[in-house]
Amino acid sequence: MTNPTKIVQLSALTFAVAISQAFRTVPAITVNGIAEEMNAGPAALALFGGIFHWSFALMQIPVGLALDIFGVRHTMIAFSGFAILGGAICALAPNINWLFLGQTLIGIGCAPAFMAAIVFTSKHWPAARFAGISGLVLAFSSGGMLLSATPLAWFIDRWSWRSGFVILTAMSLVTLLASATVLEKTVVNRSRNLAKEILSAFYDLRLVLFGPRPIALLALGFVMYGALITIRGLWIVPMFVERYALTLVAAGNVALLVSVAIILGPAIAGHFDPGDKTRPTAISVMAVPG
Repeated sequence: MTNPTKIVQLSALTFAVAISQAFRTVPAITVNGIAEEMNAGPAALALFGGIFHWSFALMQIPVGLALDIFGVRHTMIAFSGFAILGGAICALAPNINWLFLGQTLIGIGCAPAFMAAIVFTSKHWPAARFAGISGLVLAFSSGGMLLSATPLAWFIDRWSWRSGFVILTAMSLVTLLASATVLEKTVVNRSRNLAKEILSAFYDLRLVLFGPRPIALLALGFVMYGALITIRGLWIVPMFVERYALTLVAAGNVALLVSVAIILGPAIAGHFDPGDKTRPTAISVMAVPG
């Protein structure tokens, strides 16, 4: 019988991942208002949407070390503060440069969410259930993309693009409180050689970056995920508003449909694994339409 306390704790972490997904994709429904209010051009808007991903990615190794040394609870509490601060800065930003700063901090604050959930799952569920539990975390947390579609578009259409960041910042505060009150306390290992472990972690990246299979996966990820997040995370709503004259809420509905496809696609494709020999060909063929 699964411990109900562990389910509550994993639910809190899943909620944090959902907020990360929402922050990742909220630029799509705020960018029109930002462009109009701040006279921002396409290059500035692209940087606004992309800077989250840079700070998020660059923090993954430090996050891994923090989770290993300080534990899930301490890491989530510390990083959630960055997301709250970044969201507040975006909500109050007087110009585009403050938005860049806010997005950078949000990316840092959201960096540990999914990894923390995975680490927690690996410690409290048997290996045989790891894939299934992780899949549920990813599925439920993808609801954050649904939040950043029609629901937030409705609020922004009635108030301002800033209201989107206000709502997500408030939800990040809930994440911080949940991390502090719900997650289990762990003993901090203070006897580790941090400098040595950090250097070792970066050195071991060679195994990820220079093997034949990792290079193929990275190449596919760069192309497919880059295209996907560029559209869903930034340009989908402006395109439908400006080119097809849709209202913000109607364009949010389109983003909602795309988000549903993103959620269901991997779950469906995962049941049609053709095996090791033909898997690379199948993946390449499926990637062509994108």
